[in-house]
Amino acid sequence: MASKRASTALFQTVWKSPVVPTFALNHLRASITRVRCMSSEDTSTNMSPLFKAAIEEAKTRTAQSKSPSTSTASSTSADTADSASVDIHAIFQSRTEAANRLPFFTTGNMRASPQKMNHLARLIRKMPITEAKRQMAFTLKRRGISVVRLLHRIECALRHNYNLNPDDFIIHQALVGKGTYLKRIRIHARGRFGVMHRPHAHIKIKLGPRMPEGTAKDKELRIIANILRRKKLYISLEDSKPIQRLHPPWSRKPWKYVTSPRWTNPDRILIKKQ
Repeated sequence: MASKRASTALFQTVWKSPVVPTFALNHLRASITRVRCMSSEDTSTNMSPLFKAAIEEAKTRTAQSKSPSTSTASSTSADTADSASVDIHAIFQSRTEAANRLPFFTTGNMRASPQKMNHLARLIRKMPITEAKRQMAFTLKRRGISVVRLLHRIECALRHNYNLNPDDFIIHQALVGKGTYLKRIRIHARGRFGVMHRPHAHIKIKLGPRMPEGTAKDKELRIIANILRRKKLYISLEDSKPIQRLHPPWSRKPWKYVTSPRWTNPDRILIKKQ
């Protein structure tokens, strides 16, 4: 600190004087260099190892940015290694094995009819757990809150009891079961009566594996495969094949007695793909 103060005072006197002597400039340069060396040594000794590693990493990044060809080659090789290391089918197989070991999760019997509970079960099938919770939280059915509690319990069980990630699974099955149907009397007029039912129902949920996203190329291929699986591609008729005259698909009389212009007019030829 004394050397810093001396150098500062010397610098102020030199700066204010109109004529700067040479010995003063040399002494000022030496003191500034000494102060810089002392400050760098102090920071290096008091620096944490994580901070040192961050500084070294920043230096290497700046060195790589100065050579663009080297950085491009290294990034390309890293991307290739990442894409090669991701095996979607192996991940999906491991998730399938984990899902097969999981039991059914149920809400237990509650006061609701199976017909109304089936609306909720159809809504959450093939959904991730987080999305199903969101749907049940905003549904107009009163028993949606019970399904939300069940899904929350499933998440906690996967995370704490089975050491699994809830985002890796979807609701594979949502089954509605009928509980005890209590019969009660319903009073009618004129001394008559009927039967009133007090229904109970429950929902059982079975989890299944969720397909991992993978790389962008895998996602695009999966979308194309789903499109080809659901829809047939349109194939136009080939012009090289000749047009044929067809027999009528149905007639009361044999073909040789059909004289309607619908079948005999050459302008109304039916086209058939061979």
